[in-house]
Amino acid sequence: MFTLGLVEYLTLKMGCEYPSDLHYVSDREKICRIVNEIPTGQCTRREWQDAAQYLADVTDCKTAASARAAVLAWAGGKYE
Repeated sequence: MFTLGLVEYLTLKMGCEYPSDLHYVSDREKICRIVNEIPTGQCTRREWQDAAQYLADVTDCKTAASARAAVLAWAGGKYE
């Protein structure tokens, strides 16, 4: 678990000023690399679910792993 929430952590790591800026980042591969460096268990299920909902508008993730997969799919362009 981060001191920051996962979305805020990604915002910081991507050099964005606001979390909403993540939606407009052109280097989605960097987001994939950052997410791939985060073990699923390092964040709570809720943190992964919040990130999946905020970034990909995916609300049906039942596990941390499925929410993490949704974030990676979003970063890969699936939820454009």
